[in-house]
Amino acid sequence: LLANDKYDDLSRMYRLFSRVENGLVPMAKIVQGHIEKMGNEIINQREARIEKEGEKDSNQDPNFVRSLLDLHDKFMAVVNAQFEKNSLFH
Repeated sequence: LLANDKYDDLSRMYRLFSRVENGLVPMAKIVQGHIEKMGNEIINQREARIEKEGEKDSNQDPNFVRSLLDLHDKFMAVVNAQFEKNSLFH
């Protein structure tokens, strides 16, 4: 659902699992794993670009930083809207 931007379905799933005692914990772990995977993909792409182009690793890569910030912004919006700002998902 996260990979396909199915936000209405995520909201319904959140509301359903929130009714079960500790039901949100497994869901939060899955969300965390997905976000970490996407962040690691961005990092791996940068590493591959550095190796391929032979460029020096510098802290001045605005595309890399922008990609990570875009990922953060996207999922903060999901946490705020679909997961009702629940701290388990932060």
